[in-house]
This record gives sequence, C-alpha cells and structure tokens, in this order.
Amino acid sequence: MELDPDNPDALINLGSIYEELGNLDQALYFFRAAEKSDKMKAKTSILLAQTCYQMGLYNEGVQALSETQTKAGKSLLLALYLCLNKKIEFNLCAKELIANHWYTQISIAAIDHANIVYNQALDNGLNGNTFDSIVNQRINKHEFSDALLQAVLIHLSDGTFQSKCQQLLVNGSQTSGNVLDTPRKPFIELKKLLIKKIDAYNRSCSINTDKDFKVNWGKNMYILPGWAIVMEAGGNLKSHNHELGWLSGTFYLQMPEREATSEEGAIEFSHQGPKYPQGNSAFDRRVIRPEVRDLNIFSSSLFHRTVPFQSKTQRICIAFDVQKNEKLWIDYN
Repeated sequence: MELDPDNPDALINLGSIYEELGNLDQALYFFRAAEKSDKMKAKTSILLAQTCYQMGLYNEGVQALSETQTKAGKSLLLALYLCLNKKIEFNLCAKELIANHWYTQISIAAIDHANIVYNQALDNGLNGNTFDSIVNQRINKHEFSDALLQAVLIHLSDGTFQSKCQQLLVNGSQTSGNVLDTPRKPFIELKKLLIKKIDAYNRSCSINTDKDFKVNWGKNMYILPGWAIVMEAGGNLKSHNHELGWLSGTFYLQMPEREATSEEGAIEFSHQGPKYPQGNSAFDRRVIRPEVRDLNIFSSSLFHRTVPFQSKTQRICIAFDVQKNEKLWIDYN
C-alpha cells in the first residue's frame, strides 16, 4: 500500500481482511476505493455489494451491481431487491435467473422467502420444498468412538484453534480456519465419517443431491470446510444461512441440559430471511432438539438459528459446509 496506494488487488485484500475481522466500515472504505479500477470493477462490485448487504446499505449495493452479468452478481442483486421490497424488480431478476438456471444459495433462499411474502410460486430450482432436505441421524459409538469424541473436545479447549469474529454469535466463540484439515487422528476420523454420511445422504435423499457425490468427491469437485461453535449459558446463534455452501450440517459433541419438552439449545429452520420484509406472512418452522452424537444435514440455503439456553453446560458442535469447487464444475458442465 505504501508503494502503490491505488493498487486494486491490495485494496481488495485489505478490505477482505477488515471484513473477516468484522470491521465493515473499513472494509467498505477499501472496496469503494478498489472499485475505481476499471480492471477490477466486476470483482470489486460484488465484494462491495456483499458488504453493503451486511450493513443494510441496500440501495448502494444495487448501484454497485448495476452492470453485473454474472450468476453471483445477479443472485446478490435479487437478494438486495427483496431487502428493498421491490417486488417488480425482484420478479424480473428472478425470472432471468430461473431462465438461465443460475441458482445459488442466495437466490434459492430469496425465492423461498418471496414466494411466501408475495404469495407466488417461483421455481427455487430444487424440485421441492427446502424443508425436505433436512435429515437428522444419530452417530453410533462404533462409527465414532467415545474416545475420539472426547479427544475432539480436548483439542477444542487446549488452545489449538484460534477464534474468529462471528457477529451473529451471542455468548460463544467460533474457530477460524478449517478444523477438519487438522492433521490429528480425531479430526481425520471425523472428516472420514462426515464424507461417508454425506455420500449416504446424497444417495438416499431426493432434493438438492448429487447421486455421483462419491465419484465427484474423488475428483476434488467438492471441499469440506468445518468449524467448531462453543456456546455458554445464554448463548445463541442468530438466524442465518450458508451462502458459500451447497449442503451444510452440524455434529453435536456436547449439549446443555434441558427439560424433555423444552426447545432450549435446539436448532430452528425457516424460510424467513432476517433481512427480508415479512409483512403479515406466517412462516413455517422446523425445530430439531439435538442430542450428543446427532448429525444434521440440510440445504445451505435454509435459514437457521440456535434457540437460547440457560444451562451452565456448554453447547459444542462441529458445523460444516459441502462447497462446490466452482471452477471445476464450470469446466465439467
């Protein structure tokens, strides 16, 4: 930056670092500066619009994407139109995405929400209700032993992992990096288990699945980032979805005590986007009250949150995304 203050690559990198740290004002400043470069405008416009989306600067986000012609840019534009409750612009943009089959987790979530608010039935690209993607199962001890589970818990508490900024998390911490790439036996075995279960999920489910998942995993067409979330009493994770994922999931290592009928510490799914207009619409929800060793897998587009709990026992889980290696999928298609 000292040698070349207007270098767009440096500006973008610095803005991305500030965004990772949760300093959105600084991120916005550097993305705005980088956008002045014609060479990097297409890339920067999406980063700028994403930051505007997070900060509630929806009109500026729309302006940043005024010339976009990409799947990612159009999907984000769709979400921004919905945030602004611009039904006409939203539907025009949605129909363009549907015609091109340009579905992303952002556009699927926006269409699911808008179909309820606007009482319409646009195609979400999944051939069904996203709720049908939710699968909950118990992992037996012979699949992942108590010793391995306890070893994961020990590593999560011994300072092995750094935490990262997570603005949606209350009374808790989230690890940075990819815990599933940790070169220690408990995490190596956990990653093997998750890949096996994700393959079984794809073979058995009928919505948002890849029947050739095992083969495509072997071709490096997917990656599997994972992170740990540790919550204390009063902890919760606000409603969100995983915009970079394709399938998402959680494996529960420790759960707080609760009454049999209580939803404390539960995970709640909904089509209701927290930034989108709700009007007088009623949104269905699906609630799962997980126990230790439970594994959830679901479409990354689904909004979900953790219900607050008051137990002094920590709530600890490993969350993960199955992400598509987009460049390989473009070449494959």
